[in-house]
Amino acid sequence: MKSNVMNLFIAGMAVVLLSGCASSNNPTWANPKFKDHSLGKTMVWATFEDDILSGEYEVLFTECLLDYVPAASMHNDVKDLKTMNKKSVDALLKANSVQTLIVTHVVSSENEAQLVPYGVSYQTYGNQDASYYLYCSAFQLDNAVVNFTENSIETTLFDVKSGALIWSGLKEVYTFNSNTSNMKKVINDIIRELEKDGML
Repeated sequence: MKSNVMNLFIAGMAVVLLSGCASSNNPTWANPKFKDHSLGKTMVWATFEDDILSGEYEVLFTECLLDYVPAASMHNDVKDLKTMNKKSVDALLKANSVQTLIVTHVVSSENEAQLVPYGVSYQTYGNQDASYYLYCSAFQLDNAVVNFTENSIETTLFDVKSGALIWSGLKEVYTFNSNTSNMKKVINDIIRELEKDGML
């Protein structure tokens, strides 16, 4: 399975660094050795269960990266990603002179429910007081329970030459947003962080 290949790849390349930053409370982590160094030519690899969604994500991410560095999509270069292993990934990256690999996958999904206000109900009534009516208005907030899924998306960047972990970040996205909105949110957040660290 593609996600298993990706997990083995990550474990093989950066197990020490991953364990070192696992205790951090920060949603992102950057390797100090790679701060203020350009990513260089970059390949994007999304490993979502939905293969079409993965391809769309890679295209969006690649388009954003092209403003800074040469970039390519794994789905565009490989016909059958299920057959990929660490050796074939290494060969592909070196053959294309790729300097940085970006891998994105879903870490966890949780179903959530939230009470959401959707409107206000008004009621007018009158009370007789002596010789006149006193009119009053009352209102109440109308609520509805909305069910949605909260997904944690992890993005990791690797230096191809050394195999070192360059950057790692977790982003939360929700099913009440569109797939395109969620993908753009994750990508824009990552681009901002990489710019801040001098990598783009």
